[in-house]
Amino acid sequence: MEIKEIVKSSPFYSLLRSFKNGFVYLFSPFGYIRNYILFPIAGTLRKIKFKPFYNQYKFIDEMRGIHKGKRCFIIATGPSLKVEDVECLSNEITIALNSFYRIYDKTEFRPTYYACLDPDVQKNLIDNYNGELKSLAKNMVFMNSIVNERKAGVNYLPYCYQNHWFKVFAPNFDYSKNLRYTEDLLFGCYDKYTITTAAIDIAIHLGCKEIYLIGVDCNYSGQKNYFIDPGKNAFKHDEIQAFLVQKAMMAGYKFLEEETKKRGIKIYNATRGGMLEEFERVCFENITLNR
Repeated sequence: MEIKEIVKSSPFYSLLRSFKNGFVYLFSPFGYIRNYILFPIAGTLRKIKFKPFYNQYKFIDEMRGIHKGKRCFIIATGPSLKVEDVECLSNEITIALNSFYRIYDKTEFRPTYYACLDPDVQKNLIDNYNGELKSLAKNMVFMNSIVNERKAGVNYLPYCYQNHWFKVFAPNFDYSKNLRYTEDLLFGCYDKYTITTAAIDIAIHLGCKEIYLIGVDCNYSGQKNYFIDPGKNAFKHDEIQAFLVQKAMMAGYKFLEEETKKRGIKIYNATRGGMLEEFERVCFENITLNR
């Protein structure tokens, strides 16, 4: 047995590793102190409009209810999505997600809003998008406030990860554990395993009462995971990880469906095919052509 393997198998090594992981968990941007202690304190101070915490997030108050009673389309990047689909939505309120910008050379369509909240995907977008970030959307571009460097033309949302984030690839983890919901985006947005649920939170804050999802295939086990190549830095799941990611996402969608139903908000899945069954399915062509 090699020395390296002997060291790894020793109880002392396991103890050191546990200590290191615990330390990282405490102080990581995804960890306990930021998400369980600092986030709710800062959220409360934002809600009471304490200026040092409120001023940079004043835009969230200003956009509250501006599309009251209207419908909204959330455009994800699953393989079922087609360029011609989004071109039907030019006069609709839309929120596009993640790598959607990669079709901008194929269409003149631009969404009303754009959201990219995973820190790694966010970095990939910033590194690869050639235009000004504000040009990603007609109105606002939303990114995650967890990053240290702020970019011009971006509206940063206060975002919270509960400790489930560390266990997303743990086979026996209860993915419904520690999921949170708040009706007030000024307090912050709680992660629920997928950016689509955060986009739903944004649409609700905008006042939308009828929300349609397209391109939300929720299937990472096929040959094609996205409707367009998301870029060389995109995370690739192996078979087991794909299964666990889907399982986690479904828990997040189920939780959000229950919370929004209590509040009289209607969410429909207009995706062609895919695995998402938590929301009532509707035909995309029917809801766009019969407007």
